[in-house]
Amino acid sequence: MNKLHINRLSTTLLLFLIIAGCKKDGNGNFSYDKYYATRPDIQNCIAGSLNSSSKEAVLARVNYIRSLHKLPAVVYNTEYDELVQQSALIGAANAELDHYPGPTAECYSKDGALGSSASNLGISLSSQTDNFKDETNVDRWLTEEYSQTIGHRRWLLDPFLKYISYGRVDGKPKKSGYSFVSAASLKVINSEVAEIPYLNIAYVAYPSADYPSALFLKNGILSFSALYDKNNEWNNSYVKYTHATVEVSTDGGQAMPVSAISFDNEAEGLPNSIQWKIDGLKDNITYIVKIKNVVADGDIILNYQYSFKLVK
Repeated sequence: MNKLHINRLSTTLLLFLIIAGCKKDGNGNFSYDKYYATRPDIQNCIAGSLNSSSKEAVLARVNYIRSLHKLPAVVYNTEYDELVQQSALIGAANAELDHYPGPTAECYSKDGALGSSASNLGISLSSQTDNFKDETNVDRWLTEEYSQTIGHRRWLLDPFLKYISYGRVDGKPKKSGYSFVSAASLKVINSEVAEIPYLNIAYVAYPSADYPSALFLKNGILSFSALYDKNNEWNNSYVKYTHATVEVSTDGGQAMPVSAISFDNEAEGLPNSIQWKIDGLKDNITYIVKIKNVVADGDIILNYQYSFKLVK
């Protein structure tokens, strides 16, 4: 039995796939009462509504991940529940993700289209009913498995993120050979930002410090964004990595091979980011990262150093 997982970046049409074993609950039926206050009905384009425990679980998971990076907690904003729920309905009905769904999409609505354009999106397709935790959606957006860009992660780890809203729809899709779909939408692009002049960090690095190995893929992408201006998020786009170097070594001095370095100033969370890969990372070893020759405001040279250890 195979299951297909798809996630897509908030502002870039990004697709990645995961093939995994299919699971179901004990009686073979989906446990709607576990997640929903009112049950969705995809065939009749009814989005339903999530119960408070699902929303609280996602909020707690997002804030736990943010706490690993010394980022301020976000709050839950119920004002946008209908947008993200309708967004998830469009994904579930069509068995695919689209940040800009058109009126011909199954179960299309203006609210759903608006929610899709401002959210991290995720979907799981299966040949039979599948129960998995809401937190799993958050973890997938963080790890970015099979993705060469890290936009989902950057939104989760945006120091200026103030609030989130979460939607999810499960059931039989209207368009698919699969018999079960679970689609999720997390609103992360907002008109309001958090005020963080007090925040005592100079960067957001993934992973950093003692980091749960379950939240990092050994073959995954490591990333770094400089928090140069805590008063104006967009001013952080003036941080450039054109001449930057990345060095990684163990605390014993062994140099690690750094590859696939890339960088950008896209408006995905903090508008500066450099990313890379390292082969051979292991648990319970302290790694030292040095990022040199970062340029801010055209002529200010910045150098950074931090460590991380993957722990179980």
